[in-house]
Amino acid sequence: MRKKLLKTFIGVFALAMGFAFASCSLPLGQNEETASLQYELVNDSYKVVGIGTYEEGSLVIPETYKGKPVTTIGAEAFSHELEIGHLTIPDSVTTIESKAFYSCTNLTQVTMGSGVTEIGAEAFAYCATLETATLSDSLVTIGDSAFIACVRLKEAHFPDTLKTISNHAYEECKALQKVTFGTSLETIGVRAFYNCIALDGVKIPDGAPTDIFESAFFGCSSIERILLGDSVIGVGPSAFESCSSAREVILGDGVISVGNRAFAGCRKFYEITLGKSLLMIGEAAFEKCWLLREIYNRSASFVITLGSNKDGGIGYYAWYVRREGDPTRISKDENGLVYYTDATKKALIAVELTKNTDLVVPDDVTEIANYACYNEQLIVSLVVGKGCTRIGFSAFRNSYKINSVVLGENVTTIADSAFRYNGYIVTIVGGKNLKTVGADAFMKKEGDRYYKPYDTFYFDGTPTDWFAITFGEGNEHLTVQAKNIAFYSEETPTTAGTYWH
Repeated sequence: MRKKLLKTFIGVFALAMGFAFASCSLPLGQNEETASLQYELVNDSYKVVGIGTYEEGSLVIPETYKGKPVTTIGAEAFSHELEIGHLTIPDSVTTIESKAFYSCTNLTQVTMGSGVTEIGAEAFAYCATLETATLSDSLVTIGDSAFIACVRLKEAHFPDTLKTISNHAYEECKALQKVTFGTSLETIGVRAFYNCIALDGVKIPDGAPTDIFESAFFGCSSIERILLGDSVIGVGPSAFESCSSAREVILGDGVISVGNRAFAGCRKFYEITLGKSLLMIGEAAFEKCWLLREIYNRSASFVITLGSNKDGGIGYYAWYVRREGDPTRISKDENGLVYYTDATKKALIAVELTKNTDLVVPDDVTEIANYACYNEQLIVSLVVGKGCTRIGFSAFRNSYKINSVVLGENVTTIADSAFRYNGYIVTIVGGKNLKTVGADAFMKKEGDRYYKPYDTFYFDGTPTDWFAITFGEGNEHLTVQAKNIAFYSEETPTTAGTYWH
């Protein structure tokens, strides 16, 4: 039977159920024969199976007991112990069994010696205040749910010896930001890093053949780069689904298959590199990868058809497939604007902003692509250059903070939902060449986030030009409820609010 933790100072002893307890830090005058932990002799070495007293919340596991090595921390040995703050595990320990420190909710720091090769299932599960866990240099296996819901754990640096990160191992570790993978990794289990919303990137180095299983990184919404080395052989279903901030995706030469929905909802990356071994992409693997414009295909066996929804939809949004030796058509300027350029067009396809920005689209841009600035919260105003003729579907949808829009004089088409739910916009300047405004292009309504009513649409044309525009459904707040439609006048207007000069 496990002993209940005793709150005592150093030098105070308690006798209970035949065990003598003292501080596990072994202060002066105390020897290992009177140590506070409970032990079980197994195959000429000791397993720690329970706890007595310790000093100020610091638990130090000794290397030996009664002249024999301490090699194991037993199943549930310290489960639910609420007063362990810091934990030190010596080099002699090789195994931490299942639930050994389960729900130690005040444990903040773990330091493992170099001998630990296995961390059992749920060993540190639900240690809600654990911030730092220094792993052993010899670690081979991390068991199922070993660190699940350690919601304050910030980093995980895996040694080159590690082969297996089991199912759910770091699931719901919401503060986990930095992860370093080693070269012996063979398995990243089902939902291993599920919903680790602070994780900023995934880089699997070359080394052992690695399988990434189903939903391994599902919902890791802060990941910006996914770099899978040449040793990764499989990307499982939904492995990176809803990694909505991913900007760069590179699949190494070893990747043979990409599972169903593997990258679905990764809506911010605009180019992808496919390795030489790729043979199969599963259903909907690239669904809602709205910005994907260029595919660098290094596989001789895998053929991509632009505009096609087969093979996971990888070619559905893409405009260009390049091979080795072909130049890229993607470029980025110093302001964070990303372009696609070919013989017929220069399109704004994405933005990478780091601060609040008055976005100015250069005059040589011919179109703003579908979804180009979808849900970008750092754009505060927009000026579209004179070369642009089309603003694409949902191009600025949900970009809530835009307060004013100046459309270039040659914009003829604003596609469906282009400025939908942009609650801050109150003034718009539009050119006389505007011909079509798609359904819900300027739709917003009271109750929407950041809602403000439209004030004035300054139209660079006549009333006749205005009434010739085809407005799709859902634009009533602009066309009917705006306080004013002001038409351009070559001369200073005599009637306030009807014309502008």
